[in-house]
Amino acid sequence: MKKEGQYGADTEYTKFINWLMNPDPTKRPSAKEALNHPFLRDRMLDDDSAKKAIKALVGERKKDPNAPQPKSGPTEPEIRARIKAVLLKEKDWKKELSEGDKLIQNITNSFRAFKN
Repeated sequence: MKKEGQYGADTEYTKFINWLMNPDPTKRPSAKEALNHPFLRDRMLDDDSAKKAIKALVGERKKDPNAPQPKSGPTEPEIRARIKAVLLKEKDWKKELSEGDKLIQNITNSFRAFKN
């Protein structure tokens, strides 16, 4: 008997994928049928169980000092550097606005003095 899958693996996963990818559309499952396949049905977690599982995985990662940083977003030092850059730009903008206000005030005063 020929086993399914690229490496001859006969697993629920390969059966599920082969079922979904059947070239004959009439033999493909409906969404409801697919959700009831053992590959998904036996692995689905309710919200609380999923949160607990994720929390446990995150806790394990935090305990391991050699664990690589997650690649889903910027690291904490990168975030801090970005915030610092924004704050420094804001400081520069405030300084420029203040200088602009002074310049406008000087022009306004000169105009008033000229008018009188």
